[in-house]
Amino acid sequence: MLFRSDGTCVLTVPAVHFNEIHFNPNDYLGFTDLTHEFIEIHNNTAAPVNIAGWRISGGVDVTFPIGASIPANGFVLAVATPATYATAGVNLYAYTDDLNNESEELRLYTNNNILADQVSYYSNCWPAAADGTGPSLELRNYNLDNNLPASYCTGVQNNGTPGHINSCFTAQILGCTNTAATNYNQIGRAHV
Repeated sequence: MLFRSDGTCVLTVPAVHFNEIHFNPNDYLGFTDLTHEFIEIHNNTAAPVNIAGWRISGGVDVTFPIGASIPANGFVLAVATPATYATAGVNLYAYTDDLNNESEELRLYTNNNILADQVSYYSNCWPAAADGTGPSLELRNYNLDNNLPASYCTGVQNNGTPGHINSCFTAQILGCTNTAATNYNQIGRAHV
C-alpha cells in the first residue's frame, strides 16, 4: 500500500503521483467533460523522471510514449482534449473515454506494470465544489496521502491550475497524522 506523509512522517513516498484531477468541469459555463477534463501528475523529486511506457488506467486510458518524461519538480497532463490546455506550458497526453463525474479509481503504472500511485475519488464525499461548478480537486501538499478526501481542496478558479502549483498548496503542515508511520501523532493537524 502507498502512503504519503504530512511532511513529518517516516514513510516511503512515491516520487511520481496524481496531483490534480478535473473530473467534472462546469457544463453551464461551456466547460464540458470532453473538452476540459484533465489529470495532472507531479514529479516530487529534484531529477527528471522518464515515464515512457507508463500508463494511467481506470475510467480513462493513456500510455505515455517514447521520450515522455516529467521534469524535476514538474508536471505532465493527461487530458481529454489537448488543444484546451495547449498553453499550460507542460507536456500533454490525450486519453480515451472520459472521467466518471461521480466516482473513479485512477491507477498509474510504471513501464514494468508496477503500481506507482492510485486515487479513488467520490463526488459525494470529496470537496463538493469540484463536482461540476468549475474548480478541480487540488492536492494541498505533495506529501499528503492523495487517496484521502481531506488531502484535497477545490481550486479558486475555473478549470484548476494545470501545469502549475496548486492554488491551495501549503508547505505548512503540522504533525504526523498517518497511523502507519513510526512517528504518528494523534493530535497532529493534517492541514493548516
